[in-house]
Amino acid sequence: MRILVVEDDPNLGALWGQILEDAGHEVHLVESETAALTFLKTRATDLVVLDLCINGRNSLGVATLATYRNPTCKVVVIRGSADFSRQALFAMSPAVAAALRKPV
Repeated sequence: MRILVVEDDPNLGALWGQILEDAGHEVHLVESETAALTFLKTRATDLVVLDLCINGRNSLGVATLATYRNPTCKVVVIRGSADFSRQALFAMSPAVAAALRKPV
Protein backbone atom coordinates (compact mmCIF):
# COMPACT_ATOMS: atom_id res chain seq x y z
CA MET A 1 0.00 0.00 0.00
CA ARG A 2 1.27 3.52 -0.83
CA ILE A 3 0.87 5.81 2.18
CA LEU A 4 1.47 9.54 2.49
CA VAL A 5 2.11 10.79 6.03
CA VAL A 6 1.60 14.54 6.45
CA GLU A 7 2.88 15.58 9.88
CA ASP A 8 4.69 18.78 10.87
CA ASP A 9 6.21 17.23 14.01
CA PRO A 10 9.29 15.41 12.63
CA ASN A 11 9.43 12.96 15.55
CA LEU A 12 5.81 11.94 15.19
CA GLY A 13 6.14 11.75 11.41
CA ALA A 14 9.17 9.47 11.74
CA LEU A 15 7.26 7.28 14.19
CA TRP A 16 4.30 6.92 11.81
CA GLY A 17 6.70 6.22 8.96
CA GLN A 18 8.62 3.53 10.84
CA ILE A 19 5.49 1.74 12.04
CA LEU A 20 3.93 1.72 8.58
CA GLU A 21 7.16 0.69 6.82
CA ASP A 22 7.64 -2.12 9.35
CA ALA A 23 4.14 -3.29 8.39
CA GLY A 24 5.35 -3.59 4.78
CA HIS A 25 3.93 -0.41 3.26
CA GLU A 26 5.57 2.12 0.94
CA VAL A 27 5.62 5.37 2.95
CA HIS A 28 6.35 8.93 1.90
CA LEU A 29 6.76 11.53 4.68
CA VAL A 30 6.17 15.27 4.27
CA GLU A 31 6.08 18.05 6.85
CA SER A 32 3.92 20.66 5.11
CA GLU A 33 0.65 21.01 3.27
CA THR A 34 2.53 22.44 0.27
CA ALA A 35 4.82 19.41 0.10
CA ALA A 36 1.82 17.08 0.36
CA LEU A 37 -0.04 18.85 -2.45
CA THR A 38 3.07 18.81 -4.65
CA PHE A 39 3.54 15.09 -4.01
CA LEU A 40 -0.12 14.31 -4.76
CA LYS A 41 0.02 16.17 -8.07
CA THR A 42 2.48 13.57 -9.36
CA ARG A 43 1.51 10.40 -7.47
CA ALA A 44 -1.68 8.82 -6.26
CA THR A 45 -1.72 7.15 -2.85
CA ASP A 46 -3.89 4.54 -1.18
CA LEU A 47 -3.91 6.14 2.28
CA VAL A 48 -3.12 9.56 3.73
CA VAL A 49 -2.36 9.97 7.43
CA LEU A 50 -3.01 13.68 7.83
CA ASP A 51 -2.29 16.02 10.72
CA LEU A 52 -5.34 18.33 10.69
CA CYS A 53 -3.48 21.45 11.74
CA ILE A 54 -0.14 22.06 10.02
CA ASN A 55 1.65 25.29 10.89
CA GLY A 56 -1.59 26.68 12.32
CA ARG A 57 -3.66 25.97 9.20
CA ASN A 58 -6.41 23.48 8.41
CA SER A 59 -4.94 20.92 6.00
CA LEU A 60 -8.11 19.28 4.66
CA GLY A 61 -7.26 20.43 1.12
CA VAL A 62 -4.78 17.55 1.11
CA ALA A 63 -7.63 15.10 1.67
CA THR A 64 -9.60 16.56 -1.22
CA LEU A 65 -6.70 16.32 -3.68
CA ALA A 66 -5.76 12.82 -2.50
CA THR A 67 -9.22 11.46 -3.23
CA TYR A 68 -9.44 13.39 -6.50
CA ARG A 69 -6.23 11.68 -7.69
CA ASN A 70 -7.38 8.28 -6.39
CA PRO A 71 -11.11 7.97 -5.56
CA THR A 72 -10.46 4.87 -3.46
CA CYS A 73 -7.88 6.66 -1.28
CA LYS A 74 -8.71 6.72 2.42
CA VAL A 75 -7.77 9.63 4.67
CA VAL A 76 -7.16 9.33 8.40
CA VAL A 77 -7.17 12.72 10.10
CA ILE A 78 -5.15 13.12 13.27
CA ARG A 79 -6.09 16.11 15.40
CA GLY A 80 -4.44 17.53 18.48
CA SER A 81 -7.33 19.68 19.65
CA ALA A 82 -11.04 19.33 20.21
CA ASP A 83 -11.85 22.22 17.86
CA PHE A 84 -13.62 19.85 15.47
CA SER A 85 -15.66 16.81 16.43
CA ARG A 86 -15.39 13.63 14.39
CA GLN A 87 -18.81 14.35 12.90
CA ALA A 88 -17.74 17.88 11.91
CA LEU A 89 -14.64 16.52 10.17
CA PHE A 90 -16.67 13.96 8.24
CA ALA A 91 -19.06 16.74 7.19
CA MET A 92 -16.20 19.07 6.16
CA SER A 93 -14.65 16.55 3.78
CA PRO A 94 -16.17 13.37 2.34
CA ALA A 95 -12.57 12.16 1.91
CA VAL A 96 -12.17 11.61 5.66
CA ALA A 97 -12.55 7.92 6.49
CA ALA A 98 -11.44 8.16 10.14
CA ALA A 99 -10.56 10.82 12.68
CA LEU A 100 -8.27 10.18 15.64
CA ARG A 101 -7.25 12.45 18.49
CA LYS A 102 -3.67 12.87 19.71
CA PRO A 103 -2.12 11.16 21.50
CA VAL A 104 -2.90 8.17 19.30
